[in-house]
Amino acid sequence: GLAIVKQLVELMDGNVWAESQLDHGSAFFIELTFDTTAQKLLDSPASKADAALHTIESRDKYPRLNGRKLLLVEDDEINQYVATEILNSVGINVVVADNGQIAIDILKANNDFDAVLMDINMPIMNGFEATKEIRKLISYRHKPILGLSANVLPEDLAKGMEAGMNCTLSKPILKNELMHSLEQY
Repeated sequence: GLAIVKQLVELMDGNVWAESQLDHGSAFFIELTFDTTAQKLLDSPASKADAALHTIESRDKYPRLNGRKLLLVEDDEINQYVATEILNSVGINVVVADNGQIAIDILKANNDFDAVLMDINMPIMNGFEATKEIRKLISYRHKPILGLSANVLPEDLAKGMEAGMNCTLSKPILKNELMHSLEQY
C-alpha cells in the first residue's frame, strides 16, 4: 500500500515520508501543493455561464420534470447537496428532510409534492418505515416514492417494493438513471 501511495503522491509532484520511533510506532506524511487557479476558474463568469447553459440544456432534455416539486429524504449533507444540484439542474424544486419522521411531518402538512426520493438507511426512521407511513396518507398513496441505497441486492429491492416504493436506485446517484426513473413514474 505504501508503494502505491508513493507513486500517486509523486505523480502529483508531492512528497511522502515516514518518521519512526522505537516503541512509539510510525507516522507517515504526504505533502501536496494544489493550484488555487482551478477554483478561480470555477468562480469565473465564463464558468458560471457554462453552468447556466448546462442547466438550460438539462431542462430541455427533461421538460416533463421542469417545475415539479420533490421531497428529498436524506440524512447525509453531501448526498443532499449532490442530489439537490442534480434535481435543480433539470428544473425540479427540492425540499430536503433529514430523516423519515421529518419527511412524514412535511408531507402531512403539504400535499403538493409530485414525488419522494427516499434514502433507505437513516437514523430515527429508515426509508422502509417512512414509506409505509407515507403510503397511509391519502394524498400520497399513489405518488412515486423512489428509494436510494448503496445496497441494491435483490432482497433490498424486494423490501423496498414491500414497503411501497416504486423502485430503488443505487448510490452514488447516476443522473440519467434518476431522471429516467422520475419521468417513468
